[in-house]
Amino acid sequence: MKRRRGSSGRSSGKQRGRFENIRDHCFKPGQSGNPAGKMPSTMKGLTACLRHELAEASKTGIPAEVLMAKKLVALALRGNLLAIRECFDRIEGKARQAIDWTDRTSQIQELFEGRSPAELEYFAAHAEWPEKVGSA
Repeated sequence: MKRRRGSSGRSSGKQRGRFENIRDHCFKPGQSGNPAGKMPSTMKGLTACLRHELAEASKTGIPAEVLMAKKLVALALRGNLLAIRECFDRIEGKARQAIDWTDRTSQIQELFEGRSPAELEYFAAHAEWPEKVGSA
């Protein structure tokens, strides 16, 4: 075991290993690190809170969905772009996005057609055909 030295350069009297200091602070067998257990929570997350608030809003006699729809429409009519987009997405459906996709299979087949295995290996290694560089 390597001896540790103090700041003066002389060896200190009692040497303890790295893990011997930790053993004094470890839990004893059968002892728990959290004897009380997990703290109980009054609400079980955002979903539970939202359901609770929606149930409270429905006690007025008007369903919560109707109240939210009225608020969304009011925001959209005032010019809120996010509310306008949400209304259009719900009514018309989300707009389709055009994807530019071209099938290049025939071009690739023409490129490799009639090539020897040696030419293909050269192309794989150098990313260019042998005739452009000279001979392989």
